[in-house]
Parts: sequence; structure tokens; C-alpha cells
Amino acid sequence: HLQGKSLHDAIKSEFSGDIRNGLLAVVMSIENTPQFFAHCLHDAMRGLGTKDDTLIRIIVTRAEVDLGNIKHEYQRMYGRPLEKDIK
Repeated sequence: HLQGKSLHDAIKSEFSGDIRNGLLAVVMSIENTPQFFAHCLHDAMRGLGTKDDTLIRIIVTRAEVDLGNIKHEYQRMYGRPLEKDIK
């Protein structure tokens, strides 16, 4: 903690815009990698149109590393299987 603040809170209060988003992404990816990628996958499929490039890049690059953990975290976070949302 920085002066009684969590790192997330310190970043939110001291930065804005793209640098804030980038720093928060780095912290999230370090603290819980599967949760970070589950969030990224959810964002890629949210709203109108899927961000296919992002979806494919994450699935392919994480497939051999920790895709099982990401699928578990996705289910925990969003209450739906990742495979169902991808279809």
C-alpha cells in the first residue's frame, strides 16, 4: 500500500486516460493472470460485434499456457462457460 492506498487506488487517483488503463492492466495481469485474460475475452465479445483479432490472439497465445485456468476464472466471473460465449 502506498500511503494507505492500494496500488489500484493510487493509480486511479494519480493517472488518467490510456496510461491509467495501461498501468491498471499491468497490475491486474500480475495479480491474477487468468482473471485478467477472462476479463479481456469478455470485453472482446461484449457489445455489438466481436473483436475477433483480440479473441483469436488470446485463445491461441494462452492455449498451451493457462487456458484451462482462464476458462475456470471466466466461469467464476461471468457465470457462463467461455465456450458458450465464444459460440
